[in-house]
Amino acid sequence: MREWDDFDCTLATDLSQLPPPPSAVNAVTPWRTAIHHIAWGLCLTCFTLQFLYLDYLLPAIGTVALYLGFRALRDNNRWFRLSWYASICKVILLYIAYLLAATPFSDVLLLPRVTLSAVTMLTMLLGLWLGLRQVVRPDSGSPASAFWALVWYGVLLLLAVVQPDLGWPGALGMLAAFLLILCSLLRLCRRLDTLGYALISAPVRMDAGRVWRVSLISLALVVLLVSAGCSHAPLNGTPVEQNSDSPEAAAIRRELTDLGLPEDLVARLWPEDLLRLTGAVESTEPTGGLPMGDDPTNRRQNQVYALLFPDGSVQLLHAFSAELDSTFWQNAVTLRSNASLSEVTGRMFYTQSGVSKTAALPFSETVYSSGTDLFGLPFYSYQAKSALFSWPLGSRDRWGYVIAAADQEANPQTVLDDTLGYATSPRPAYPYQRPAGYDWTYGRRFYYGDGSGLIWKADEDASQNSSPSS
Repeated sequence: MREWDDFDCTLATDLSQLPPPPSAVNAVTPWRTAIHHIAWGLCLTCFTLQFLYLDYLLPAIGTVALYLGFRALRDNNRWFRLSWYASICKVILLYIAYLLAATPFSDVLLLPRVTLSAVTMLTMLLGLWLGLRQVVRPDSGSPASAFWALVWYGVLLLLAVVQPDLGWPGALGMLAAFLLILCSLLRLCRRLDTLGYALISAPVRMDAGRVWRVSLISLALVVLLVSAGCSHAPLNGTPVEQNSDSPEAAAIRRELTDLGLPEDLVARLWPEDLLRLTGAVESTEPTGGLPMGDDPTNRRQNQVYALLFPDGSVQLLHAFSAELDSTFWQNAVTLRSNASLSEVTGRMFYTQSGVSKTAALPFSETVYSSGTDLFGLPFYSYQAKSALFSWPLGSRDRWGYVIAAADQEANPQTVLDDTLGYATSPRPAYPYQRPAGYDWTYGRRFYYGDGSGLIWKADEDASQNSSPSS
């Protein structure tokens, strides 16, 4: 029958290829695959490229390659098994480092994590050297390349501590030494293919291809999710109740409008913030509100006022529009002043699905260092209060204000310099970073002292108080 003739022909053809040629056997030996994984892992984890996220992608690939290499060797002796355990620790540390890099907490336990990562690499190289000494036949060559790899990495760590900047000559020298060690390791691998070795290939439940897919895809997905979550700080606004003012609040609003603040702005101030502004005796004229974006009529909410009190204290009020700014990803409002700021509060307003909502801003503090520059000239010290938030999707009529108490007498200069900045991130950033720069800033310089008028005290002669200048 014809089908039996075809079967006999196929069987004879396949049997004619047995045994396979030496090149085919060498290509699939577990020894060669394991050593190649380790060699590539060392290359990708010891050297990185600082562009196109290769400084994150290549070390991740190299770490998985090291794990696969030592996984295949782990059943041969205790040293290879030690290296395999160290490679597992390195994979775990990689996941931790990459996840923390997607959050504002990338510096958490940084020194212990870097130290532990260096120790795991030294352990892997030590285990590789001692493990090779046991499995390599005496006539196959010496595994000195693994020993020199251990020495090379130790020198690299020492230089990172005592001389981080090697310059081009030092960097090229370290690279040349590494390449020589790597070539020696690969030559040893080729000699073993012909002279022999004693190797037990460890059984695995998951093949190398699946390990690659599971580890790298899971790492990428988790990093993307964490990065997206940390780049969105929801406002969690609550509906604004349209209740009538108490007599006390209504009186404060009348005081503020009598001082020259716009009536529509005063009407929208939160009742809790109104209490801070009671008793003001003078208000500076507002800055000319700059139009935001392409809307020349959007001027009123981009202004700053300084409210003066009988004890000489100052309350700064910034009102601004954010209608044309980012709607979902991270935004930052930063109030910066050369005076000491305290009691900084902010509130955002928006409309979502026809409902007016409001939310308080969570401010944190940053102090800009001051001192003397390289030319011996002093520079100013600035204090900043900033808050991160994200606008809800579909929100509109977005605006807000920030109120802060300024201690004008804490600054030895005769000027109160105050700036509000607004920055947005159009997309999640990895590694995590706050919005860089400012989409827009506005502020004002208030003069005080020497009879310029910003300081107002009840016991002073009214004739000594001139109107504030801008």
